[in-house]
Amino acid sequence: MLMEYGICNLAIAPLRAEPTERAEQTSQVLFGEAFEILEWQEHWVKIITAYDNYTGWIGRLLFELTDKQTFDDIKFNIPAITNSPVTWAFKKSDMSLLYLPFGSSLPYLQHTECRINNEAYLVPEIDDDEERDSITETAMQFMHVPYLWGGRTHFGIDCSGLSQAVFKWHGIKIDRDASQQARQGQLIEKLSAAQEGDLAFFENKEGRITHVGIMLDNENILHASGKVKIDRIDEEGIYSEELKRYTHKFNCVRRFI
Repeated sequence: MLMEYGICNLAIAPLRAEPTERAEQTSQVLFGEAFEILEWQEHWVKIITAYDNYTGWIGRLLFELTDKQTFDDIKFNIPAITNSPVTWAFKKSDMSLLYLPFGSSLPYLQHTECRINNEAYLVPEIDDDEERDSITETAMQFMHVPYLWGGRTHFGIDCSGLSQAVFKWHGIKIDRDASQQARQGQLIEKLSAAQEGDLAFFENKEGRITHVGIMLDNENILHASGKVKIDRIDEEGIYSEELKRYTHKFNCVRRFI
């Protein structure tokens, strides 16, 4: 069977659970991210992403086909990514402007020019040699961003999208969902041993992992719940000062750095 591949050439493309605009957004595909095509329908394709092997449906007008070499280059040699809430990119053929979100990929970046297939894009404000902040400093850039199921950007983000985006900027590859991330990294036996940059995970009544946040120290956590915010955490879970109650039941802490 001949495999087909695609690459997102728009700022953001919704990834949906089913091939309809009314379906749940489970994630987003950002500019420059590649994927393998699993199935075609009239207006939709089912894909699996190169970065985190996440499956869903994307509209047929939201990407370009690409070749296996490009797919492999992006999958196995992760491109430079943007690190501002919005980065300008100019499509050289007509100088139209795209507003790229944090974490967008810039394939084949040379100085301030990247390429998707035969189209070049100018990214004048990118600095691939920029010194990285700490994980928590990067995470703090998302403060007050509204919660959005399946979101990955400063215009709306979910809990695991936040941890994945922050860790990606620091060169740490983790999966998309909280339940997947909870199976990665090194288990830390006690919350009291948690350090800045660890991830804490939380469970529902059935014991299933449903939430994740980034530890600022062993008593405070940054997470996306309603919005990206900082709350207190103890062995029982996250305590919301706004709601005056515990909102998430603690499960474990895992270390990735």
